[in-house]
Amino acid sequence: MTVHSVRLKSYKLVVLATATLVVISCGSLFRRAFTQPKVSVENHRFENIALSGAQVILGIGIDNPNPIGLTVKNLKYKLDLDSEELIRGQKSEPIAIESSKKTVFELPLTVAYSGLTRGISGILYRDKIDYKFTGAVTVDTPVGDLDFDINESGSIPIPSRPEFSIVDVTVDEVGLSELRMTFTVKIDNNEAVELDLRKFKFNLKIQDENVFSIAKGLEVKLPQRKAVTLDVPVSFRFLGLSSSVIDTVRSGQMKYDVSFELDLDSRYGPFTLPWRKVAQKTLY
Repeated sequence: MTVHSVRLKSYKLVVLATATLVVISCGSLFRRAFTQPKVSVENHRFENIALSGAQVILGIGIDNPNPIGLTVKNLKYKLDLDSEELIRGQKSEPIAIESSKKTVFELPLTVAYSGLTRGISGILYRDKIDYKFTGAVTVDTPVGDLDFDINESGSIPIPSRPEFSIVDVTVDEVGLSELRMTFTVKIDNNEAVELDLRKFKFNLKIQDENVFSIAKGLEVKLPQRKAVTLDVPVSFRFLGLSSSVIDTVRSGQMKYDVSFELDLDSRYGPFTLPWRKVAQKTLY
């Protein structure tokens, strides 16, 4: 090996070492100069609410104070409602984050009521529900991936549900073989938005026995903070019913059990709302 080749090899090693030090130094300087973006839950809304669950859309904001744009490579998250872990997931699609500003993107989450200790009542019968949104974000930067944590909490307002009541039960006919009556159901809209009533299901039990059911489509607009009434004609024949049902009707004091479901559209998306009423009616 000649002196020239030794010097050349030594020179290359020095250059490589210097370049490595420069990269490490630049990376170290970048990390010191880099300000960690802040992740926040900017907004939240309901898209769909049904008997089984709801879809919550979280607006996730990433405030990037740095003079260079970033790319979110991975978002791991966990959502707790009322201190119960409800959803754990990951979003791997790249999200471009602009420099020196806040970027907001939507994260749709499907919430199943079965995951809540109190089931559907944990959502529909309250004014708000507390949440905690935690996780980790991985961002792509000029010196490699950087990770930082998410820890946000707050409360989600729950839209006020309509109120149901039976305002009248009219006995139309009590015959030897058939009973005909009309139930008048009142629906009060407590929200400051118009509701579109689409469909209802009505089921009547007497002595724990199903005697009448109906499902009917609707095209009724319920104005904000107003009420409407629905007349539900009910008729059933005694033939085939148990003696306890017939004896109850003949006694003139009929204890009934009504189950009611209403499908409607609102600014929160479609709802399916259940309701039940147990009461007594004097037939004659």
